[in-house]
Amino acid sequence: MSFFGKRGYGILYEFRRGQVFLPKELYEFSKGKNISKSRLSHQETAALAYAVLWLVVFGNTVIALDPPFNSVEVGHWDGYFGLYCDITSDGQYAYLPNWGGADGQTARIHFVDISDPANPFLANTFFLPPPNVFASAQDVKVGDGMLFVALESDPNDSAAIIDIRDPLNATLITTVSIAGLKFIHNLFYDNGFLYLADGSTPRVGIVDLTALDPDNPPASPITSPKWILNNVGSSVVHDITVVDGRLYAAGWNSGLWIYDVSDVANTIPTLLGSVGGSSTHSMWPTGDGRFVVTGEERGGGGIKVYKIIEGAGSLTLELRDSFAYGALEAFSVHNQIIVGNRLYNSWYEKGLQVFDINAFAGTLTLVATFDTSDSGLGNWGVYPFLGDEKILLSNGTEGLYIVDITVTTITVDPPSPAPAPHDIRKNRYISVDPRGASGENPDVHHISVTLDRSMVPGVQTGHGGSVWWANDPDANCISILGPTQPASEPNWAACPILHLTGCPIIPTTRYRIATVTDAVPTSADFVTETQLLPAENKWWGDCVGFFTGSEWTGPQGVTNFDDVNACLRTFINSAGINATHTSVTDIHPNRPDLGGVSVHPNKQVSIDDVFQFILAFQGDEYPGGDLAGCTDP
Repeated sequence: MSFFGKRGYGILYEFRRGQVFLPKELYEFSKGKNISKSRLSHQETAALAYAVLWLVVFGNTVIALDPPFNSVEVGHWDGYFGLYCDITSDGQYAYLPNWGGADGQTARIHFVDISDPANPFLANTFFLPPPNVFASAQDVKVGDGMLFVALESDPNDSAAIIDIRDPLNATLITTVSIAGLKFIHNLFYDNGFLYLADGSTPRVGIVDLTALDPDNPPASPITSPKWILNNVGSSVVHDITVVDGRLYAAGWNSGLWIYDVSDVANTIPTLLGSVGGSSTHSMWPTGDGRFVVTGEERGGGGIKVYKIIEGAGSLTLELRDSFAYGALEAFSVHNQIIVGNRLYNSWYEKGLQVFDINAFAGTLTLVATFDTSDSGLGNWGVYPFLGDEKILLSNGTEGLYIVDITVTTITVDPPSPAPAPHDIRKNRYISVDPRGASGENPDVHHISVTLDRSMVPGVQTGHGGSVWWANDPDANCISILGPTQPASEPNWAACPILHLTGCPIIPTTRYRIATVTDAVPTSADFVTETQLLPAENKWWGDCVGFFTGSEWTGPQGVTNFDDVNACLRTFINSAGINATHTSVTDIHPNRPDLGGVSVHPNKQVSIDDVFQFILAFQGDEYPGGDLAGCTDP
């Protein structure tokens, strides 16, 4: 999967299939240099963000989600074009901030009503007022009827405090503005004290809010910290967690640092111990305080379990277990939260990853997974404090997911991409392997095809989200989609490759394809697209590239004589050495107004198809891009 992500203390975009060249200021900033925000305008930040968004949306074409393991989706909400970040909740509402600056939008927090987990809806959007409108509100925490917002990349303040006792009428109480602490990437609230992680220096600020009265807010920002912890590692402090009188700090390339804050009201916190690490991003201790888990945000970065060995006024950390995915499979883990001895991880391209931690050995056992990600940022945050039947996940580009892991599931793969040469994008067909990546899907099952969205504005209107079903394939393994699930399950036994077509399969459209069985209501989605139109819809006839001597290469972005020739050769001799497969050049719609009974291709390459390619070669627009009247079969 393509991925772009924040690298802890800086703004750094990474792509595994391309490169983005940053302005010098952003490059230096990503390396930890103290660059003033004034050197990079909001317009420049927004322009870069839109370039990144373009690559995220259009640079990812064929993706398969991991099937859920001991989990089901309960609800989903996505009502914002920009980028979502972390997530917190008060039980009735989930609070999702936006990545201001990176998505070119002003700072805001989405209040999503989750009282009915199956039907979450946006109840309110709180916009941070001036002078914090261009802050990046990536981290939020809830406590004592207040919402605490980190104000990263904001030269004015460190954090905002919002009154959410009535979330539908939320108001700003005050801001925190600590000199020298103006790059707050993460914060934490515990028992009246607000902890601020400085993402540009190795410092933690602690603010006493025990006397703060939301009904009598201060007239000016809070500027005096209770304590400033210096030299928390040697680079930057990325994240902090405070549990049972101990402060756990992620010191990025300085590893994990643990402080005693049991008497923070009267005594400056004291360092108890630390352990090294690489890009240490976040951490959380077990409920009994015997173990702590860290996450490392780097290519191939995973989680590490340390046993906390107590000493006289100090402690040491002993590695007990670790887990990671390869960098090409999933860039890295992101955040961790532990409830009791159950560890909940948000893992960018792997989604929710839940482990049980052995209370004696500290070893990990995977108990549930739920992949939210088919592109973009993936799973940023996790909030498991509402119970295992109502776990909240924030996806950077897809919003809020509500997941139940109290179920036991039998995994089944979605259909997977067909092998070459059938894996190329086509106009009127989608070719898949019905048995999935493992090859173990049962021969008998249903296949659903959901229209996701058009890739070009103006094509495919009003049909996003409609679901279609594969019917019995013919002798050539071509299956016509229908609007209702077949009464009996089609048999794919004779079809190593299945070619799906019908009136809903048209160019420039994205589809989600899933396996449906009696044992598992639905698999994860295999996401794919039909032939894109690089510039305008006169290019819809681009079906092949050039003939290599043994087969045709895939479409290359222009309709030329090779496309016409490929169709003509197939029409003359479908078994010829330079013929194409039917699914590549059968594009002529068998439309009712032309004497047909439907608008799906007729499953053969005819002179009508040749004529359509000639028209495309001459520059004609796609004939009938709308799905009005689509009623196959």
